[in-house]
Amino acid sequence: FDAVLDELGGCCVDVFDFHFYGDPVGGGTMVGDGDRLLGYGDLPEVATFYRERLDVRGFAGTRLWTTENGTPSGRWRVGPELVETSEAEQARDLPKRTVVALASGVDKLFWAFGMSEGFSEWDDDFFDHTGLISSGHGAPAGTRKLAYWALWQMTRQLDGCRWSEVERLATTVPETRAYRCPLEDGGAVVVAWWDTF
Repeated sequence: FDAVLDELGGCCVDVFDFHFYGDPVGGGTMVGDGDRLLGYGDLPEVATFYRERLDVRGFAGTRLWTTENGTPSGRWRVGPELVETSEAEQARDLPKRTVVALASGVDKLFWAFGMSEGFSEWDDDFFDHTGLISSGHGAPAGTRKLAYWALWQMTRQLDGCRWSEVERLATTVPETRAYRCPLEDGGAVVVAWWDTF
């Protein structure tokens, strides 16, 4: 996109979108010949990469969105390789991924390409398993996965957060993260977790 952005000269781009699919266990899943799937912890670096590329080209006012963002559950394929992750891992990842993205300068994020599983023709690949509602493969069609309920609970608990003011809090325990989000009507919510993959 650099050539297109350079040609526009800082004009006429309201939103820059990047897709960020990855690993529901924080970036620890290895596939192929030692390739690591990106996890939620990689989001700050990726968002910073795009923000810097936009800013240097005169697009400091352009908002960052990720209109496809998600992780899979179940048994899924990466090429010829079968990988398995659980619904619980996907559900635990969803709020982490959301909070870290919003705290990293992403203005909006949308889960996967849709709420239901399946992407075009079903071939058991990564994207077929990123939905939050079963399409009938492995569970009856319409069955809500654990990540659906994680999203439901997260949106209830974090309603009214002023995401542009979220700050990461220092923690002293290894593998922990905490974020403080001021609320529109006063007070704040702290979201914290300990990764024990």
